[in-house]
Amino acid sequence: MGKKLSGKDLLDLAAERSRILPEYVDTEGRLQKINPETRVKILNAMGLPTGSARSLRGALERDEYAFWSQLSDPVLVVRTGNIPKYIHFRIPIDDLVTDFKGLRLKITIENEAGGTSCFRYDHNELVLIEKKALRTKTFGCFGAPFPADLPLGYYTFQITATAGQKKKDQAVRVCLLYTSPSPRDLSTSRMPSSA
Repeated sequence: MGKKLSGKDLLDLAAERSRILPEYVDTEGRLQKINPETRVKILNAMGLPTGSARSLRGALERDEYAFWSQLSDPVLVVRTGNIPKYIHFRIPIDDLVTDFKGLRLKITIENEAGGTSCFRYDHNELVLIEKKALRTKTFGCFGAPFPADLPLGYYTFQITATAGQKKKDQAVRVCLLYTSPSPRDLSTSRMPSSA
């Protein structure tokens, strides 16, 4: 997590990571601030220990490690007009050489009707978006070009990342929607801002 944060800063970080907004616009167009005590109660209901800065810091560190250890987010909602440039995946990179030769990604996409298509990416087609050192490992967040021209619908992306002899698989549910952006889309995401 980097530098040591105060209790209030830790609560703010926990709320941000949990996507609890500090404010919202109500149905009459008025800005409403969320009471800090309400944010604490929501965090507690989500299982985060807010009783002490030490316990909250430990929970946030475990959550961050679990996030970086997971190949990809399990669900991705994509809106037309806001198609991401990359689909992100995360892997430990300690064993890879600095140019990431040997890193490959395969995405098998299954649509609602059961039809499939496959996309393969070699190391030179992948973009290193962010590196993160946690505990005794260094992780890399990479981006592969998001498959273009998918029609609206529901998909399963079966992602397989291969680095040397190591292989990691994960299914990602993708929903491609036509909607207007929501205020949540404007809030801070857990994904790197450079993506």
